[in-house]
Amino acid sequence: MSNAIKLFSFRGIDIRVHITFPLILIWAAIQFGIVGRRGIQGAVFGVVVTLILFAIVLLHELGHSIAAQHYKIAVKEIVLLPIGGVAQLSKIPEQPIKELVIAAAGPLASPEVASDPDRLSKLAKERAGLQPVVEAYQKLRSTQDQLRDT
Repeated sequence: MSNAIKLFSFRGIDIRVHITFPLILIWAAIQFGIVGRRGIQGAVFGVVVTLILFAIVLLHELGHSIAAQHYKIAVKEIVLLPIGGVAQLSKIPEQPIKELVIAAAGPLASPEVASDPDRLSKLAKERAGLQPVVEAYQKLRSTQDQLRDT
């Protein structure tokens, strides 16, 4: 995306922020500081909470991206926009299970799931039919750990 500024790279993926992204920070500062009548403390709180939210969005997009890389699909970049994030993959996998794993890896990268590995199994049991996705994700995580250790 040409209207995005590169922040850093992770695993060969450029992490970028769209030039309109500061608008959401300004909105958060106004909303919590002025509208919420909390002054500078409210404005700072609004900006910090918004940045935390977008850190979680980035983790979500990295989940998709790392899963794609596992299947040897190049990831061009991740762009953070005021409305969320986009991981730009070079192609869509031909096998539906791979596409499903990549799609599921974003939500599964949430801090709630990542902080409690057993939570993944609990979620799979609660939502019958997701066990193959969970197993593929667990295999992905195991492979990532092995690669990191080498």
